[in-house]
Amino acid sequence: MPFINPMIRQRTFFLLVLFLAAGKAVAHAGQLNQLALDACKDKARSQACQYQGHHHDLYIGTCQNVTEEALICVRTKPIQTITPTDHEDGPSAAHSHGEKNTNH
Repeated sequence: MPFINPMIRQRTFFLLVLFLAAGKAVAHAGQLNQLALDACKDKARSQACQYQGHHHDLYIGTCQNVTEEALICVRTKPIQTITPTDHEDGPSAAHSHGEKNTNH
């Protein structure tokens, strides 16, 4: 194995860590951040929280500090997929709005 200068190895390691950290920051950007922030309004640190994403995904976790004043819901369990109910998207949605449903 050829000798690698320790300074070069250290710089390479630093750049790799920096690259991975930047990727994580981009992965957590977007509208889900606002939902995660809203889920912890009026809650204390380490209190249970959950919020629903835009594609029927349920995020369950605990409120953690993002700044000294702000809390964000940090997922501690696997993302769950929520099945839309009939009242949201299904064929009986018309029935829930007071219209006669002929499927009964």
